[in-house]
Amino acid sequence: ITAWPRLAEAYLRAAIVETLAGEPERARRHFDQAVELGPSSPGARRMRAEFRLASGDLAGARADLERAIADAPHDGAALVV
Repeated sequence: ITAWPRLAEAYLRAAIVETLAGEPERARRHFDQAVELGPSSPGARRMRAEFRLASGDLAGARADLERAIADAPHDGAALVV
């Protein structure tokens, strides 16, 4: 993140690491930053949706998935979450 502070992918990777490390609040912040930097990135929204779903935030997960599908209707990954 330090080297690429405007790269959504850097925040996605950090969010995955934080999730695996058992740091959900830090992971959430990184997912949010990734979506902010890449608002039309279906991958960022889909990954945040998966995190939200696992965290029990069903409304947030649904909103992210709906936006991911709207932005990339042919991206099958968002359809199977």
